Amino acid sequence: MEKLFSEFKPSTAQDWEERIIKDLKGGEFNKLIWSNPNGIEVRPFYTSEDISVSSPVFFHHGWEICEEIVVTNEKEANTKALKALTGGASSLHFILRKKVDIEVLLNEISIEHIELCFILQYKDADLTTSFASWLDTKNIAPHKLNGGICRDGVGQLAQRGFWLASAETDLANENTWVDARLYQNAGATQSFELACALAHGHEYLVANKQKNKFRFSISIGSDFFGEIAKLRALRKLWAVLAAEYKADQVIKIHVVNSHLNQSAADAYNNM
Repeated sequence: MEKLFSEFKPSTAQDWEERIIKDLKGGEFNKLIWSNPNGIEVRPFYTSEDISVSSPVFFHHGWEICEEIVVTNEKEANTKALKALTGGASSLHFILRKKVDIEVLLNEISIEHIELCFILQYKDADLTTSFASWLDTKNIAPHKLNGGICRDGVGQLAQRGFWLASAETDLANENTWVDARLYQNAGATQSFELACALAHGHEYLVANKQKNKFRFSISIGSDFFGEIAKLRALRKLWAVLAAEYKADQVIKIHVVNSHLNQSAADAYNNM
């Protein structure tokens, strides 16, 4: 098969720049370069010459489609969860703000085949025990489950000004949840958001000095390439930080749409 456009020679970055300068008719090319809120210069075009050859930051082995459900009524939350799983979700995050009936909440949900997380936003010392008892009645081995019971005491403190239980209790987590969404939703730039997220997780490293499993919840805005770079940077920077404490360098990232670019006043704004 004849290769299309084979008669045209390839264009270099210099060729493109010269063409742009010609089209500007005397205008300065450098005026097309602008800085984003993170202080990174953005050029008007990029070519393969701008790509540096390097090893991948991480190797991706798959992801989950997550449905996050705030539990106010166990039966209603169960209905939402089953509908989400039928629609293609493979992960459930139940946000718990009060004591719940596990039997009703998880009715007909095959938790062995999905990722399941309970995100505690209230003081509860009994959920671990009651959930373990429920698993025993269902003959489900805990080690076969993907997920866990998580709480973010630092996030609670940052958002509301008080701990869920106490500093000692809230910092001692087996499954550490770093809910860094609050920073972008409060107006932080991507670079400042990363700094806050790392400092947030660092509090748990200092307090626990143990090999915790870390989960980060991150807001994603409309800056497509910037947000991809942010997630890559988070993995790489966390690996450097965790290595100093001999903690797990691999993290799970839960990505959620940012609230900053959404509007409740215009129904068609976020289509």
